[in-house]
Amino acid sequence: QLVTLSKSGNKIELFLKENKFVANGQEVYDFGKLLNGKTYMDESFYEDFLGLKVSRDGAYIKVTEVQGNPIIITPKKELLKTDFLTSTVQYPEVSGLQDAEIEQKINAEIKALAEQAKNEGLKNADEMIEWMDSGYTGSPNKCETYFNYRIKYNSNGILSVVFYNYQYTGGAQGTTVQSSKTFDLASGREYQLKDLFAEETDYVHTINHEVKKLMQERGLTESMLSPFESIRADQGFYLTNDALVIYFQQYEYFPYAVGIPEFEIEYPVFQEMLLLKI
Repeated sequence: QLVTLSKSGNKIELFLKENKFVANGQEVYDFGKLLNGKTYMDESFYEDFLGLKVSRDGAYIKVTEVQGNPIIITPKKELLKTDFLTSTVQYPEVSGLQDAEIEQKINAEIKALAEQAKNEGLKNADEMIEWMDSGYTGSPNKCETYFNYRIKYNSNGILSVVFYNYQYTGGAQGTTVQSSKTFDLASGREYQLKDLFAEETDYVHTINHEVKKLMQERGLTESMLSPFESIRADQGFYLTNDALVIYFQQYEYFPYAVGIPEFEIEYPVFQEMLLLKI
């Protein structure tokens, strides 16, 4: 019940019974599917952890290797367990950049997100202690914090990372907030959505049109909590090998059961709008 993949110093272990895999030390519980006695991993596993690009051509699946940035990404993990909190925080640390100050800047921004998630969990635990001290006899469960990440794009001098911040405070269900950062590794600059496009291009209209179309195609419009009109100026996004991905938070437009909806818009849709070489 253990599958090990290794190549060029990279090692991935799939623990089938535990529904998790460990990629170079990073534990991930977003597993694949078991069908007819075989384990299948989704496309993101191959792209995020094996540096491969997966595309479809009719009935065929094409898998190609992506030339990644000449950097090292090391998983960092912090565990904390108290009577009222179980906290698991994992975040990436980048090394191998030519400019040490830029490397330090990028790592500091990433670690700040991890620290924020950890501190949120500690605050939730403190509030639970206060409730207990005041005679609260609700949920016997302790608080949980689970912070993790996925490397979504790591090529052409660009690094795009998605972060997942799950917090459980003792109620019926926890909540997950998704965030992301896309860096120019040469300057350390964090790209905002507007920075990806040439000036005076109506990228907002194009994105809105594509998101609405995808919502309709996926049958999501009837379950919307509020109508979608337009993306925000600070809209959450990340890059992949094939597409710009727009995402929304839980409850922002859809019920909890929908989770965090993501909408992939392939790069050719933007034609000459994009400034970056992706």
